[in-house]
Amino acid sequence: MAEGLHTYADSEALPERRKEHALYRHYDAAGTLLYVGISLNAMARTVQHRDASRWYDESVRMEIQRFPSRRDLLLAEREAIRKEKPKYNIHLVVDEDEPPLSRYPTATETRIALLRKIVEPVYREENLLNALDITSSQLDRLIKDGHIRFFLTNGGFSKTLGTKRKRRVFTGWAVLGLLDALESGVARLTDD
Repeated sequence: MAEGLHTYADSEALPERRKEHALYRHYDAAGTLLYVGISLNAMARTVQHRDASRWYDESVRMEIQRFPSRRDLLLAEREAIRKEKPKYNIHLVVDEDEPPLSRYPTATETRIALLRKIVEPVYREENLLNALDITSSQLDRLIKDGHIRFFLTNGGFSKTLGTKRKRRVFTGWAVLGLLDALESGVARLTDD
């Protein structure tokens, strides 16, 4: 077994949550590679796949490989998808004519690709504040520090101002990214 590689069958107890740069692979009973993904918490991400991924019921084995940095992790994911050709990876399709690892998509390119495929759920600002139990000033700081992004949408007509209001709206993917950043300590809640 490769150094840093851990395998878990569905009959085994899963280890405690670890917050490290992890590349994970899911396999079916015949050993076919179903999916390759990355996360700071592969076990929590697997729970999300259970609820949202069509391939999850086919998965009987998962391997986790840890990496020292996010860059190493992203490069390893790209290489794994290019060489191993998992059955269900669709958002990071690697062109065979492209030189290996020549350019990994930027966070913005990745976010756009994901948003094109999955736009639900969307959180209005007030719902996000309640869900995360944070204040508006804490959210403003997280936005200012670049830990979460939003888009503006028409929020209806303001009788007080006599104009249309704009509302900040957050995608579910942006919220998941923020939660990963908060759990890993990259982002911190502070009051200004």
